[in-house]
Amino acid sequence: MSGGGKVVCVTGASGFVASWLVKLLLQRGYTVRASVRDPADPKKTQHLHALEGATERLLLFKANLLEEGSFDAVVEGCDGVFHTASPLYLAVTNPQAELIEPAVKGTLNVLASCMKSSVKKVVVTSSMAAVAYNSKPRTPDVVVDETWFSSPEVCEQRKQWYVLSKTLAEEAAWKFSKENGIDIVTINPGVVIGPLLQSTLNTSSAAFLNLINGSSTFPNATYGWVNVQDVAMAHVLAFELPSASGRYCLVERVVHFSVLLKIIHELYPSFQLPDKCADDEPFVPVYQVSKEKFKSLGLDYIPLETNIKETIESLKEKNFIRKNPSPMWDRLVFNKIREKLGGRVRMMTSGYGMTETACVISCMDEGDNLTGHVGSPNPACEIKLVDVPEMNYTSDDQPYPRGEICVRGPIVFQGYYKDEVQTRKVMGEDGWLHTGDIGLWLPGRLKIIDRKKNIFKLAQGEYIAPEKIENVYAKCKFVSQCFVYGDSLNSCLVAIVSVDQDILKAWAASEGIKYEDLGHLCADGRARAAVLEDMDALGKQAQIKRPQAKAYFAKAIADMYAEVSKADL
Repeated sequence: MSGGGKVVCVTGASGFVASWLVKLLLQRGYTVRASVRDPADPKKTQHLHALEGATERLLLFKANLLEEGSFDAVVEGCDGVFHTASPLYLAVTNPQAELIEPAVKGTLNVLASCMKSSVKKVVVTSSMAAVAYNSKPRTPDVVVDETWFSSPEVCEQRKQWYVLSKTLAEEAAWKFSKENGIDIVTINPGVVIGPLLQSTLNTSSAAFLNLINGSSTFPNATYGWVNVQDVAMAHVLAFELPSASGRYCLVERVVHFSVLLKIIHELYPSFQLPDKCADDEPFVPVYQVSKEKFKSLGLDYIPLETNIKETIESLKEKNFIRKNPSPMWDRLVFNKIREKLGGRVRMMTSGYGMTETACVISCMDEGDNLTGHVGSPNPACEIKLVDVPEMNYTSDDQPYPRGEICVRGPIVFQGYYKDEVQTRKVMGEDGWLHTGDIGLWLPGRLKIIDRKKNIFKLAQGEYIAPEKIENVYAKCKFVSQCFVYGDSLNSCLVAIVSVDQDILKAWAASEGIKYEDLGHLCADGRARAAVLEDMDALGKQAQIKRPQAKAYFAKAIADMYAEVSKADL
């Protein structure tokens, strides 16, 4: 049946199921009047505008579920209405305000608007939550069908607030239909997964993603699963077919999470999946759901295996699943960090930034496996490299430009609090922040290669970066830390070396050197010669704080320069 010439309304059109419903309606020639919370929010509407036929036959309206009459203008002149809007939150602090009232009052507000406009038929998106939660047993030989209804008392006792909200909302819809003579049909799907049209994660997709993206355990739970495309098409046919009436339970298969994971493993053997149940209780049994009414619409279910594959491929396409996973890295590090952070972290990446730049200056792109760089620039800032001639870094360097990294843009701070002197040291009048880091431009990427701060100019005009020298000495087996100092009044550098006590003492024992204490050993000419001889390897960056070290060792520095002066004489 074609929808050409017909006008329909879809509430909550930016949602997971509703987006597919809008797509199918446009494909069948309908003009769609769609309600969303904020038509100006591109995250919620961009995918709708991109649908085929949207330019000519999709109209977006702002509407509020809790505001009486809010849907009057949206449904006016419509042949049919699809009411999909309803909150879905698994964790709430105020169930009445966050779930129950929006679900029940929202449904009644939409139906009241439909009655004012004499809408012929309303298809309401309900849920298996309104069907299967009561005191009846659910075992493998039990078949749940459209005659089942969830018990509000049982739901409240079990604190199943989402289930209660869907149960009460559907009860209210049928009561309104009976009292006001409006024709409604309810669609009652199980857990809906499948390919996403929207760019954001809906609740069911997020739960599925968490299961395959690093969760350490799986729930001891059994659910019925169905593909979003089957759910959307069932809505359309429930409106189009004159014979369609009552409720439609939509579940392709009921499986335990352990079985779901087995299917995922068969499809994606490289995935690191949880192998432990969240509790030690016996697995919750499966049950059956009747498929008769669904098939009366002329439909066949997309198999669960296909549904799972479509879901995962869609999550990959939307970058919710990393395309190039590293199983060893995931198992050793990432999964543990994700668990500590609550289980919702999707990826970790490296980058470069400072407190003065709200952290991110550049960031590694997902899937970039090259090492030795800090990623591509943040679009929220400008980056340039400024020549540092005293260190032989210039923008003309080949094969890649080099220089001090400078940043400008809205992410850069305005200055240090009540410290104009320090601010002027790092901020130019043109708004460029001088980071003090030396960078190199790789193709599309930034690499950190050096540090500009703490450069000394010696008496003969030579510029020295002491940290490089400290790095050389710090790897010496005898050296714990090294502090190098110089100034423009002297022509050479001096250094304070902190020895590794254990290694030096072990060396002294092997050489048969006797000493009273560590100071006595350090003054021994043989020990000094051994340390100086070994100080020639590249090493890690020293951890001594330069200003504090300069003050602390002021006398030693002066004595060393005095000793150098005597030697020159």
